[in-house]
Amino acid sequence: MLSRVAFPRCRFLSYSCRLSNKQTNPESVNTELASTQNPLKIRDVPMEYTNVQPEDFKTFEEYFPHSPFNLLGSGKDVKLAAKISAIRDEPDPAVWLDYGGKFDAFCSIARQEVQQARYGKKLQVGDRVSFVLHETESAAHFLGVDHPVSMRLGYGTFLGILKKTS
Repeated sequence: MLSRVAFPRCRFLSYSCRLSNKQTNPESVNTELASTQNPLKIRDVPMEYTNVQPEDFKTFEEYFPHSPFNLLGSGKDVKLAAKISAIRDEPDPAVWLDYGGKFDAFCSIARQEVQQARYGKKLQVGDRVSFVLHETESAAHFLGVDHPVSMRLGYGTFLGILKKTS
């Protein structure tokens, strides 16, 4: 299951309307904007879940605009929901997350003691978590090589366990 970040664009549009209004005093607009704008952290951004089934469409052409892959966009710095597919405990704790993309995403995590304190349990395979995807696929092109080399791995920042919804 794939989710995508929803940016509150309407909030910024209302600020731009205030800025374009010539009847207001520019100094009062700046103080009003400074008092109403709160820095938005990635953890505060809500996630929207997709629940689209390919069987609901007659052709792939109809399905593709609604597919999780298309909703992912560029895949850079997008907050997603995923399931843990593998865990490495030593030497540096890390997880591989299945978010529905071409390759799993690799994220570093805290040690077991910190996991227990933060989440009340140790992370397990199958847990639903949230993370920020930075790269969908790590690839490089080396000098003297005809084709780019892929690590078949994405990279992200682990945010935490998702709360169960009914």
